[in-house]
Amino acid sequence: MSTGVVEKSSFLDMEDLKCWYEKLEESVQQELMASCDDASHDLSHFKRVVHTALFFARSEEGADPLVILAAAFLHDIVSLPKNHPQAKESSRLAAEKGGEILLRIGFPKEKISSVEHAIHAHSFSAKVKAETIEAKCVQDADRLEALGALGLIRTFYVSGMMNGQICHQEDPMAQKRELNDRQYSLDHFALKLLNLKDTMQTEGGRKLAYERSAYLEEFRGYILSELENKPGEALAIAEKCREAALCGRSLFHPEDPFAKRRPRQADLYLIDELLMDEEKFGKVSREFFAELKKELDLKENLIS
Repeated sequence: MSTGVVEKSSFLDMEDLKCWYEKLEESVQQELMASCDDASHDLSHFKRVVHTALFFARSEEGADPLVILAAAFLHDIVSLPKNHPQAKESSRLAAEKGGEILLRIGFPKEKISSVEHAIHAHSFSAKVKAETIEAKCVQDADRLEALGALGLIRTFYVSGMMNGQICHQEDPMAQKRELNDRQYSLDHFALKLLNLKDTMQTEGGRKLAYERSAYLEEFRGYILSELENKPGEALAIAEKCREAALCGRSLFHPEDPFAKRRPRQADLYLIDELLMDEEKFGKVSREFFAELKKELDLKENLIS
């Protein structure tokens, strides 16, 4: 078993943490089944944030793994569409609803306010300062989801949900216009994604954010080159992410994302669709899948 925060706990504490993991997973799954049609905020996203936040907590003295576990599982339990007039209220509403869920399932009452703060503070748009180490771990873990190959597919997927475009065709870098990230995905890179690395507050978060930001910049460079010359793999990946949202596909299979132990199902999963052209992969696609695999392999965590 890995070293770090949980190593300070007794065997009973570890069993207790596993028990709460299962309770929270079940509660979130029930909520999502009733209300969520956004594959960028599916159960896989919640669980990755849990795993990553606990991973960051290993290096942060005094972090409470149970608070992190609950806040990470519930951080997007309310997630309004980016173009919703109350979108900036999502994390506050999620904190309120998260607190209600925790009371209902018998979570320790003395820890609920700390969980609610971590949920409220995780959002970039809410601009709430993370005051605790638990809030910082959850905030960094969620922001990491917006970077790297995961960030790419989630950004272009959300663009499809909002009927946006990959970029402004005449001025993709907004040299002669105002940035508009509701309309253009590449504008979102400049307005938010490439600034996230400088907001990270944990040692692990900073390291991974700089690595994944570098990959985002590289992929943006591929898109700009293809716009100047001829469309290629980068634009094709971006467009298929948009189409997946329009067609209601999930991003990838939660247990076997690269279809190693099951038949590919391109009608259900975006990544399966991209893999259908595996034999024709060039440099851009090979790098994209290598980066995505590395990011999904981060799930060596303290619980599962």
